[in-house]
Amino acid sequence: MNGYSDTIRKWAADDSHTGILNNPDGTGEVGLEAGEAGRKLAVRFTLKRNGARINQVRYQVFGCGFTIAACAAAAELAEGASLEKARAIDARQIDAALEGLPAERDYCAGIAVKALQAAVKSAETDGTIE
Repeated sequence: MNGYSDTIRKWAADDSHTGILNNPDGTGEVGLEAGEAGRKLAVRFTLKRNGARINQVRYQVFGCGFTIAACAAAAELAEGASLEKARAIDARQIDAALEGLPAERDYCAGIAVKALQAAVKSAETDGTIE
């Protein structure tokens, strides 16, 4: 992983939150932006909650090491948090956990946030994929 900081490498290699949960309470998906080839799925978060607290988060990601690291950090920040606190997770928090993304890769944190927020919203409603 040339060009990646040690912190980014550590997060990208952390597979403790990878995968998809069976029968999740919330699912959030983000595809590539309009105009990009194929509009394929980039990130999917699934979560399980116990009342208003998230007790499990898993993600599936198709992207570069920066996006993988951002998803790992987002999952770590959200697991164990209240739905309200998880809803407030933003790209700055992910960037801080990663000790800084290169400016040209800031959007990777945004992708992770968007998918996580969709999963939280899904868990707060009826579990419909957002």
